[in-house]
Amino acid sequence: MTLAMVISLLPAMALFASAAAWDGHTTTDFAGGDGASADTAYQIATGEQLAWLAAKTNDGTLTTTLKFFKLTANIDLGNNAWTPIGTTSHPFMGTFDGNNKTVSNLSINTASDGEMVGLFGFTQSATIKNVGVESVTIVLSGGNCYAGGLVGYAHSGSTITNSSAAGSITVGSTSWVGGLAGYIYSAQVNGSNANVTCGGSSRYAGGLVGAAEASSTITNSYASGSVTGGNAATTSTFAGGLVGYTDSSQVTNSYSTGSVTGGNVPAADSTYTGGLVGASVNSSLITNSYAAGSVTNGSVTGGSVAAYAGGLVGAVDNEYTTISYGYWKTGTASAGIGVRGQDK
Repeated sequence: MTLAMVISLLPAMALFASAAAWDGHTTTDFAGGDGASADTAYQIATGEQLAWLAAKTNDGTLTTTLKFFKLTANIDLGNNAWTPIGTTSHPFMGTFDGNNKTVSNLSINTASDGEMVGLFGFTQSATIKNVGVESVTIVLSGGNCYAGGLVGYAHSGSTITNSSAAGSITVGSTSWVGGLAGYIYSAQVNGSNANVTCGGSSRYAGGLVGAAEASSTITNSYASGSVTGGNAATTSTFAGGLVGYTDSSQVTNSYSTGSVTGGNVPAADSTYTGGLVGASVNSSLITNSYAAGSVTNGSVTGGSVAAYAGGLVGAVDNEYTTISYGYWKTGTASAGIGVRGQDK
């Protein structure tokens, strides 16, 4: 038997071993490129280099504005503690092309208040595209946090395209949680999806996005993970299969298939649960979209304030929200819209 014949009989994986998981350290440079254009993007091939991007962005020594970054290999973060890329002081403002690669085993666990977490923490005027984040595990016990598998808080001008997230996220009180992005403000999500179990003590919870405000748009996207609304002590809660809450924003050609369970709130507040959107207000628009998952209404402890649930939307404000060609699975709730005339 010739050497060539022996080699041909070996399992393919023996010849092409996968890259080692990240060990929690950073390197001191990228794999190549100067970041000046898409053709010369900074190349990221390892967890060390991805952590280098986070470290240099967050301490302000790397200016990401109009810079380009590109994954050249799948990256396994090994469930080591991940520091998200971008902060409010130093947002990620560049273009990140995942090159249809994946980042897996992302893990974040913190008790601090006000955290913005995901692969990216805070982005502004950024473009994130063609990347999948797999086996996400995020646990936040602090309050007023923003959590998403890909982005915690996508701010003005940020765009997420052809990207996905899968895993589980649990947040602390009065927080925003979404399978892909926790909160988008004047930002866009296009052609993206999430299969993330979202729960905890959130105020806003959505299978794809926790809340979308300020002319944000969600287009050609879907969510399949289960969503559970928060058990809030002092505020109303919103849970939707795709988005927890929309304010002056649009959902188009999108859908959700995961189950949605409303939260529990005190007597002075309300809970809103929708198969697609928890509540939609202030000139929001829902077009050609549907929900197919089960919907379980939340509850109010004491008092006369009701809990509202709809197969499509938990609540809309009569004068401003427009729903055109919206569908829901019969039997998931007593009505497509839980209540009209609400603006919370």
